Amino acid sequence: MTGSQVFSKGLLPNYQVDFNESDLLNVLVNVKKYFDNHAQQDPDVLREGLLGTQGLTIADIRQTLDFMISVLTEDMALKRPTRLKDSSFINTHFQVIKWKPS
Repeated sequence: MTGSQVFSKGLLPNYQVDFNESDLLNVLVNVKKYFDNHAQQDPDVLREGLLGTQGLTIADIRQTLDFMISVLTEDMALKRPTRLKDSSFINTHFQVIKWKPS
């Protein structure tokens, strides 16, 4: 199976993304901690897998975690809706990769 059979690049449609900010921040922080503390013991963490076929590296994933944590933390501190719920912000600051169901 190739990455192009599973994923396609695209844009999010113009609508509000919905999630609980605190829950997402908790998940992002814990994933980052897992990368930082367990990557050497868990070699699968450092494997790019199918996302690597789309040009994504482990460094890209770590930078994305850091960026998302930073945006969420800043938006929550300023008591404003997070920019991560804005599809235009997502399309501007992220490479959107869509899963193609079979």
